[in-house]
Amino acid sequence: MDEQTDDQPAIDLQLLCEIIGENDEAVLFEIIEFLVGELPPLLTALESAIAARDPSAVRNAAHAAKSATLSAAATRMTKVLRDIELKAPLESWTEIDGLWEVAGHEFVRIVAFQSR
Repeated sequence: MDEQTDDQPAIDLQLLCEIIGENDEAVLFEIIEFLVGELPPLLTALESAIAARDPSAVRNAAHAAKSATLSAAATRMTKVLRDIELKAPLESWTEIDGLWEVAGHEFVRIVAFQSR
């Protein structure tokens, strides 16, 4: 994964406007709030799959979580989840474990962004 800095927003609001065809800030933050509510069970499933070292379950769980973050323009989290999804069939557990840590950090950033 490319090294990234925290100066990139957790949510790309311009992209989110393009995705939903709306620029009303209240609507945008409703979508972000929905994402914050939807992600925890998806991430819990991913965490369990990683702990079980089950490549198929990791790939499927990462894909499901990635779909949610992609639709809400959480671009950094989407990239992390995509990387986990791609590394799962290779069973690159050390890399996946590192990416999982990044995913946790990104979730915290998404929650903070939503709370602003």
